[in-house]
Amino acid sequence: MLTATDTLTFNGGVTATAPGAIFIAGTVAASGTYDITLDAVTLTADSTLRTVDGDITENETIDGSYALIIDAGTGDAMVSGGMNLAALTIDGGDITVDDIAAASGNITLTATDSITLTGSSYGTSQQMYDAGGDANPIYVNEEVSFT
Repeated sequence: MLTATDTLTFNGGVTATAPGAIFIAGTVAASGTYDITLDAVTLTADSTLRTVDGDITENETIDGSYALIIDAGTGDAMVSGGMNLAALTIDGGDITVDDIAAASGNITLTATDSITLTGSSYGTSQQMYDAGGDANPIYVNEEVSFT
């Protein structure tokens, strides 16, 4: 079980996968070009995943009635499981996001390269998607509902 209640900084990246439970209530960070790779996560407080130039990959669901910031620096951010959060902010190079079942707060995705929405449902009170410039695309892979 990985439980972060303050700030954990890994100088060689971090990978946490099933069968262990992952509970986060603070900041999990990787230095330099190292990556963060996680399976199912439960937030127990507002939390941040941060890299400088590494990628952040979430392979399963993220649950918890809290806000999550995913800051991949110049790296890419990929969240392939659904999310049920209070609010979500993702910054990175390329951003790929599956379903966001519900967010009572805002969803903000800011990419320097592109944004890809692979799911079918993005529900929140307010959404903002910025792919970093006129030439950078926002891809939608399925029939999508923004509610």
